[in-house]
Amino acid sequence: MKTWKCTVCGYIQRSEEPPEKCPVCGVDRSMFIEIFSESAGEPEPKSAISEPESLKTWECTVCAYTETGNTPPDECPVCGSDRSKFEETLQESDEQPEPESASIKEKPDVADSASAEMKPDTQEKPEPAEPESAPAEIKADTQEPVKQTGKPIYLNIYDKITGLMTKYHIHPISVHTPNGVLPAAVIFVFLAVIFQAASFGEAAFYNLVFVLLSMPLVLFSGYNDWKRIYGGNLTSVFYTKMVCGGVVFFTSLILVIWYIINPDVVTTGSRWAFLFIHLIMLAAAGIAGHLGGKLVFAHREN
Repeated sequence: MKTWKCTVCGYIQRSEEPPEKCPVCGVDRSMFIEIFSESAGEPEPKSAISEPESLKTWECTVCAYTETGNTPPDECPVCGSDRSKFEETLQESDEQPEPESASIKEKPDVADSASAEMKPDTQEKPEPAEPESAPAEIKADTQEPVKQTGKPIYLNIYDKITGLMTKYHIHPISVHTPNGVLPAAVIFVFLAVIFQAASFGEAAFYNLVFVLLSMPLVLFSGYNDWKRIYGGNLTSVFYTKMVCGGVVFFTSLILVIWYIINPDVVTTGSRWAFLFIHLIMLAAAGIAGHLGGKLVFAHREN
C-alpha cells in the first residue's frame, strides 16, 4: 500500500494508485506525489521533499489571483477572466545572477585608455565637426504635431481627478453609504406594510432618497476603478456587478417617484408590490457587495 499526497492542497490518500481527482481541491492525478510505500518501509526522499519540476505559478493579470499547476486555469475563479489573462510568475530560483562579463569587460577599456595617454601623439587629431543645426522651418514643423496630438486641457483635468479617486479609494468609501442606509429603508418599509403604519413608510422614503442621491457617485467611481485597476476587462464578475448597480439605482428611482406620487402606498393594496421591489433592490446590493469582497479578498482566500 502506498501513500499519496496532493501537492496543491495537501490531501493524503493511501492506495496503490493516486486518485483520478483530488476530492478536496479537484486537481487531477498528475498533481499527486508518493510520500510513503509499505514495501520500501521508508519514505521516498525524492518525491516527498520536492514537488515536480513541471509545476508553475500562474497569476491573473486582472485581479492578481495566483494558482499553481502545469497550465493556467481555463477561467479565473475570482474575476472570471479566461486563461489568456494569466502569466507565469518567476520564482526566486529562476532569476539568474547578473553576469560579471560586463564588469570585467570594462577593465581592458580602462587599461587601453591609460596606455593610450602614455603614447605620444603621432597623429594630428581631427577637429570636431560642428553639429549641424536644423533649419528654422524644420524645427517649427516638428513642434506642430506635439500641439496637435496633445490632450485637451479638460481631458487632463479628468485624468487627474479620476486618478485621485482611485488613489484615495473613493469607490469603497461611497459604496458604504447605500449599503448601510438601504437595509434600514427596507426594514422600515417592511414594518410599514405589516402594520400599515404611514410613519414607518415616511422614514423609509427619506432613507431611500439618501440612497438614490449617493448612487451616481457609486456607479461612476466603480466604473473608474474597473477601467484603471482591472483594465476594463468585462468578465462575468464585473458584468454582474454593473447590472446589480444599475438595478439598485433604477429601483430606488422608481420607488422614490412612486412614494412622491402616492404617499399612502404602504397602506393600500399595492403595498406588497412596493415591498417586493425593495427586496429586489436589497438583493442586488448584496450580490454586488459579495462580488466586490471576492475581488478584494482574493489573495486571502487563495
